[in-house]
Amino acid sequence: MRRLESLRHSPNVRPLFRSSQGKGASKILVVSFGINQAELVSLSRKLLDENSRFLVLTVYAIRMSALAIGELVKQTLGELGGTVEMGEMAVREEARGLLLPTAIFARWSKS
Repeated sequence: MRRLESLRHSPNVRPLFRSSQGKGASKILVVSFGINQAELVSLSRKLLDENSRFLVLTVYAIRMSALAIGELVKQTLGELGGTVEMGEMAVREEARGLLLPTAIFARWSKS
């Protein structure tokens, strides 16, 4: 909980939801557009410790590839071990079945 409280001082971050503390506690953040991607990943890193199991970043409306956000996550979270997956999110158009890109994501996980 202390980590989340320390992030409150950043003008670009506000907590949306916090579950109860203890095993399996979750934290979700909403981040305003005034923050850059490196700062977002760095602030997210402050929420993680050796017991953390995953982090999912979904990024909309930026000029960055899934590969770039994935590499940024690898560099920032590398000391925690685990794996990073990255990709593009899309919706399928009903009329022609075309995939329309909507966002990119990076997911770090550790078993």
